[in-house]
Amino acid sequence: MLPNPEPLPTIDHVGTLLMNAGWLSAFSFVPERGYFFRWSRKGEQRVVLVRYLIDDFKLAADSGLPKNFTDACLHAPRSMESGLCKACRAFWLACLGELSLEVEADPLYTFVKIIEAADEDDVDFPPPVLELANLCPNPQLISYAFRDRKSSDGT
Repeated sequence: MLPNPEPLPTIDHVGTLLMNAGWLSAFSFVPERGYFFRWSRKGEQRVVLVRYLIDDFKLAADSGLPKNFTDACLHAPRSMESGLCKACRAFWLACLGELSLEVEADPLYTFVKIIEAADEDDVDFPPPVLELANLCPNPQLISYAFRDRKSSDGT
C-alpha cells in the first residue's frame, strides 16, 4: 500500500507503466486509504532486485537521487571508481527500459517510492540471482554484483 488521501497523476502514470510491463497484475486507489498494488510474479522478482539498489544507493532519501543515479548509470565512467558496478547499471537501465519510464525526477522518484512501499507480506522474495542471470550475458558477474556492492562499503 502507498498511503495517500487522493489520487496523484504521477502514481497513476507509473502504476500504468508497471501494469503494461507485467510487473503488476492490478493496482487501485481507495479514497482516504491510498494505493494498493498487486504484484505479478515478474514484479515480485523485480521488487526484490530493485530494492537492493534503492537501499544500497539510498535512492529513496531525496527526490533527486533516482534521477542522479540514472544519469550516473547512463554516463558512467569506464573506471569502477564510482562504486557503481556494471551489472547494477545494466539492471537499473534494463528495468527503466522495460517499463518505458522516462528519465525525469518525478516519475523516477515515484517508481522508487512504489517499490519501497511494496508490502513484504505481498511479495514472495524469490532468489534474486536467478532473475538477474537472465538479464546479463555474464552470470558470474551478476552472482557477485550485489554481494560485492554491500561488502565494499563495510556492511
